[in-house]
Amino acid sequence: MHEETNRTKTEHRLLTLSCGNLETLFIVASTSRDYANDPDAFVFVNMNTALLDDESRFRDPAGRWAVGRLGYRGETVSSLQLDLGTFLAIIYGDIDFPYFDELVDAAFNLNTRLMRRGSTMYSRFHNEKLADLLLAPRPSPGTDKVPR
Repeated sequence: MHEETNRTKTEHRLLTLSCGNLETLFIVASTSRDYANDPDAFVFVNMNTALLDDESRFRDPAGRWAVGRLGYRGETVSSLQLDLGTFLAIIYGDIDFPYFDELVDAAFNLNTRLMRRGSTMYSRFHNEKLADLLLAPRPSPGTDKVPR
């Protein structure tokens, strides 16, 4: 599992969503300039959750995702990591991901606990319009029906 959270010579952040002082969703990519032809190029999606009892039970035998622990200042979390292609395949229903509900519930628990701690120095960077877009109901894939 890729555990580096800071920018390095070989990778950088594309996106980070934080709750309080803790990143809860982040996307890390290699610094490659030719993703199509670079065999070492990567994009990983990482979702942090409340600490889970046994992360090993979430591992995929095919290696498409991993769940492990990450330590932050004052907080240890469980973290799901998968490459961008796998993430998209799960979202579009092309890959069965049997842990989806459990991990989303654990992420919800982490986020709500962090929000209850109150404002942080990062609050001034909150973007209401982006939050509204991210949280807006979306049609289910292949339909035009918006879940309520």
